[in-house]
Amino acid sequence: MLESEVIDALKYWFEKKVIEFETLENNSFVIGLNFEDPSIQSHSPKPEDYKPLPEKKEINAFTQQEFIHHAKDENLIQLCRFAETCFGRTLSWKDNQTIFDLYNNIKLNVEVIKYLLEYCTEKNISNITTIEKIGIEWAEKNISTLEEAKSYVYNNYYFRVLKSLGMGGVSLTPTHKEFIDKWLNVYKFSIEIILEGCKKTVAQINSPTLAYLDKILTEWHKQQIKKIEDIKKLDKKHEQSQKQKYQQKNVKKIPPKTQNHFQIRSHNWDFEAIKVLEKKYNDETDW
Repeated sequence: MLESEVIDALKYWFEKKVIEFETLENNSFVIGLNFEDPSIQSHSPKPEDYKPLPEKKEINAFTQQEFIHHAKDENLIQLCRFAETCFGRTLSWKDNQTIFDLYNNIKLNVEVIKYLLEYCTEKNISNITTIEKIGIEWAEKNISTLEEAKSYVYNNYYFRVLKSLGMGGVSLTPTHKEFIDKWLNVYKFSIEIILEGCKKTVAQINSPTLAYLDKILTEWHKQQIKKIEDIKKLDKKHEQSQKQKYQQKNVKKIPPKTQNHFQIRSHNWDFEAIKVLEKKYNDETDW
């Protein structure tokens, strides 16, 4: 089916008030189901036949018509496309509601919302309700710029790393920040990988230090570690290598087999001479 045919079909259902449909300037369009026209409501039993349900209150209880009205906002269009890239899927109506809520009602900065989506994607947070809760938390902390959002996240990272090394009561120093910034910004490690390095540091030495952790993470960077599964594979490979070295070190050395071990010695006996000696012996012996 041609694109023009699809658009004609959408326009037809728009005229029948089944959907909301509006074309935008960038050759895209926005559609939504029309739940407000009584003519397309399904026939159902009378309301008095049922007990009334308690009214559900939602923060983002706006209609699709409101969303479509704001859909011409270039910032909202960018946010929705950016969210689709982060999620790797088409946005649901709930996704659109949440993004619209963060942008239009909670009034988070566009760059802050983008960073929020990146942050949640990095932490494998895909639940849109959880993402909204984090966004509300940032708004309550008066985070209004990208720099403030990054500072808030990074400060959280700093103290999580120090706490994981048993240094929770230590004041953050420029050296601490230098190490952690390198792991985050140069090595591009997620906080989960850094915390995994903390676990290994604590397990290997009695007094964990950032310098020792840096050796572990630097080696992981050389090995192109990108996720926790890569660390597990590297650990398994190292374990097999150590096991092989141990077996080679403790194997018993068996002397090489030579022909001397199996050679049957020959004395080149002269049987005729033996018979002569035997006869002489018998003749001289008086039985």
